[in-house]
Amino acid sequence: GFGKDTQGDIFVRHYDRNWVLSENLNSFPDRAHNLILDIWLEFGLIGLAVLATFSLYLLIKAFAYLLRHRQNRDNKFYLLICLMASLFAYFFTALFGFPLTTHYLYYYWLLGLLAWLLFSQDEWELNLNKLSLAFKWTITVIVISFVAFFYYLLTIKPFIADCFYMLAKRSEVKVECAKTLYYANRMLDIWPSSLKLKEQYVFLNINCLPFLVDKSDVIVLMNNVLNVIDSYPPQEVGYPILMEQAHAYSVFGHYLDAKYYKQAEDFYLAIIKLSPDITVTYQDYARMKMWAGDYDSAVRIVNQGLAALPISISLSHQIDVDKQKYTFYDLLGKIYIQKNDLPEALKYFKLAQAANPREVLIYQKLSDLSWRLKQTKEAFDWLEKGKQISPAENAWDYNEALYYLEQKKMAEALTAAKRALELKPEDKIVKQLVNSLIASNKAKP
Repeated sequence: GFGKDTQGDIFVRHYDRNWVLSENLNSFPDRAHNLILDIWLEFGLIGLAVLATFSLYLLIKAFAYLLRHRQNRDNKFYLLICLMASLFAYFFTALFGFPLTTHYLYYYWLLGLLAWLLFSQDEWELNLNKLSLAFKWTITVIVISFVAFFYYLLTIKPFIADCFYMLAKRSEVKVECAKTLYYANRMLDIWPSSLKLKEQYVFLNINCLPFLVDKSDVIVLMNNVLNVIDSYPPQEVGYPILMEQAHAYSVFGHYLDAKYYKQAEDFYLAIIKLSPDITVTYQDYARMKMWAGDYDSAVRIVNQGLAALPISISLSHQIDVDKQKYTFYDLLGKIYIQKNDLPEALKYFKLAQAANPREVLIYQKLSDLSWRLKQTKEAFDWLEKGKQISPAENAWDYNEALYYLEQKKMAEALTAAKRALELKPEDKIVKQLVNSLIASNKAKP
């Protein structure tokens, strides 16, 4: 066996692209979702045999007792039935799920009660009458304090931290970064040992980084993130945390100082060595190289990612693969725009559209690039195709108005702008364009 809760760390090292026949792309199991297989994988055959023998021995003893006392049913008889029913219910549910540490505590507590009932010879009782009142109150206060402390530590504290996490996510959606960072800090102050909340803290901070204007705020944020990253226990640093560290350093390189790109690259290379068939690593690594201005390396890394895509694909997971292809081709288009090779960029944007034709944003990119390449008809055609997919979006008519305006076709520009305004009357930018065109001497209302 590999040890408790280690399956994810083991499976990621053996991830194969063709797992997509039965799993999602870039997905690897961290549980067998079956008690017997989980114990086998984590504790080995010897561990499975020991645990099975221990449990079966007690159950056989319990069945033997029930058979002996089926005619003379005492209190122990019914207690044994209740305990065995609980154990069988636990076992049945665990065949289709996975037990956490809490479940194991309940399981061994039930086994302990079962063993006590089976092997205790005499009934016993605790007589408290001989204890002094002061001692009784002391014991009561100690027990209540003990229970209250652990109830707060294990229940109330995580609940409050989760509330702050939800507030942080809500603020993130509203792009209220000051509130997001405040709630994220409160969340981690309350429950600093939670690995899950540490990961979310890093994501929340990094997502706010583009919206910070003051460089001193960026430095404070970076130091907070690095402190959290450095606090991870070494045994917990697997694939997810390595990806988080790589992403953090690449973003710091993009927004703060290019020296961080080197550290990000070290992490990306370590991840690729750990699991070379996971495609999202190449995606993030290539984007970092694009940010760093190393466009040739970025193209090479994207092509490595495309080569790592699965050869055989089940229909149920075709969408995942197509989305990954779209991301790679879209990234290549952006890279070639940075290289000022617009025809090559247009080629890859078309490949991206072919891979995922339901992705709305690609039509705007294709239209803009076609327009820059003086392919006027194609520019309008791409806008029309985008409008067919997302007819409620007014950006198509607005951009059409801008194209007509650039061609000095004021009447057509005004007609398109009015269509855009009808779809979204509160759009101030479109309203300003309509008023400007109406006021123009070349376009009348």
